[in-house]
Amino acid sequence: MFENPLITSFLKTMYTRCPVCKKRLIDTIVFRHASYTWTEKCDLCDTIAVKLKNPTLEILAEITGMQVEELYNELKDEGFAKILIAEVKGILDYGVRVPLCFPGSVSWEITYKCNLKCLHCYVESPRVVDELSTDEALKVVRDIAEMGFVTVALSGGEPLLRRDIIQIASELYQYGVNPVIVTNGTLLTRETVTKLAKAGVKHVQISIDSFNEEVHDWFRGGKGVLHRALEGLCNCVENGIDVVINCVVARFNYKELSRFLKLAYKHGAKAVNFIPLIPLGRILEHRKDFELNMKEYLEISSSLMRLREEVPIDVTFEYPQIPSPSILERLDLKATMLIGGCNAALSRCNITADGYVQPCNVLRVNAGNIRRESLKDIWTESPIFNDLRDRSKLRGKCSKCKYKHLCGGCRGRAYAVFGDYLAEDPYCPLTWA
Repeated sequence: MFENPLITSFLKTMYTRCPVCKKRLIDTIVFRHASYTWTEKCDLCDTIAVKLKNPTLEILAEITGMQVEELYNELKDEGFAKILIAEVKGILDYGVRVPLCFPGSVSWEITYKCNLKCLHCYVESPRVVDELSTDEALKVVRDIAEMGFVTVALSGGEPLLRRDIIQIASELYQYGVNPVIVTNGTLLTRETVTKLAKAGVKHVQISIDSFNEEVHDWFRGGKGVLHRALEGLCNCVENGIDVVINCVVARFNYKELSRFLKLAYKHGAKAVNFIPLIPLGRILEHRKDFELNMKEYLEISSSLMRLREEVPIDVTFEYPQIPSPSILERLDLKATMLIGGCNAALSRCNITADGYVQPCNVLRVNAGNIRRESLKDIWTESPIFNDLRDRSKLRGKCSKCKYKHLCGGCRGRAYAVFGDYLAEDPYCPLTWA
C-alpha cells in the first residue's frame, strides 16, 4: 500500500495542520468524526474532514487488517488511535522497517530546580543550568507537534517549579499532544491541579517509593513528602486526572510490592510503574546498598505477574526488557517486532532543561541541541539515533540474540555499565544465562 504514490500523497495531506484550530486533518477525522472523543469544532477543517472521512478510514482499515466497522470501535480507544496515527506517520517519513520508527513520546526535563534531594536522582537535581526560556520552550512545543509526537512527559527536577508549566502544558494540548506531568507530588495543591486540568492535563505520574512515611521521606530527601504526595494524588483523582505511581524498586522496598499495589489501588491510582535502578547520577554513591541482582529482579517480575491477577490495577515493570522466554515463544513475533522493545531513538527521545536532545532519559548521550539545530533534524539525521535504529550494529550477546529486533536490550543500561550504547544489555536474563 505504501508503495502506491497516490495513497502516500493522500496520507501526507492528512497530516497537514489547520491554521485555525492547530489540529491535523487526520486528527479531526479520527477524533471528531469517527470516534467522537473530541467535542471541539472547527468550521474550516470540519468541512474538509467530512469529505475525506470515508477514504481515510478505508485506508487505515486496510493498514490494520480490520473491517471499517471494526476499526470504528477500536478508534474509540484514544490511546490506540493516537499510536496508529503516529505509526502511519512513521512509515510515511521513514519507511517500513523493523522495528518501526515513529514519533511516539518525548520526555522533557523542563527544569532542574527541585524542592527535594532524592538519593537516586539520575540528573542530580537541584542544579542550575541555562534553561530554555518560555519562547524557546513554546517553539519546541510547535516542533514536537509538527513532528507528530503523541505524548510529552514534562519532568525535571520538579516541573511544577517552572512558572510557565501551565502555559507549556496548555500549548501542547492545543496542538493535540498529550501533556503528562511527572512530579514528586508535593506541589499538587488543589489550585495547581485545577489549573492543570483546565490546561488539558489528563495524566499525572507521581513518585512514591514506599507507603511507609519514614522510608519514603528518607529516600526522597525531605520531611512530610509522602503525606503531601498522597494529598496531591487525591487532588488529581478529584479533578478527573488519572494518576500513575512511579516506584523505584530497590533493596529497601522490593519485598513490599503486594502491600504497595493494594495501597496504590486504595488511594485511587490507575496504574503503578515499577522502575529498576540504573547506575546513573546520585545513585552511584549508594549503589551497593540499593541495587538488586538479576535473580532478584526476575523474582520480582514473576511475583508481579501473579499480583496482576490479584489487584485490579495496571502494573508495569521495566525489567526485563522483554518477557520471559516461555512467553516469548507464544507471541506473534511479526506483529510485536514492530514495537521493538527498547524504544530509545525509535519512538522516543529526551530533551534536557538546557536543550540537549538524547535518545532516552536514561541514555544520556547528547545528539544535538535545539538551540543550534531543529529537533526534526536531530531526530532524523543524528548518527547516534540512526545507530540505535539499526539492530545489526548491536554488539556482544545482543548481536546474536534471536529476539534482538523484538527487544534490543536496554541501551541505557548498556551505556551506564560499559560506556557503549550498542553493547549487550548487562541486566538481560538471557545474557546472564
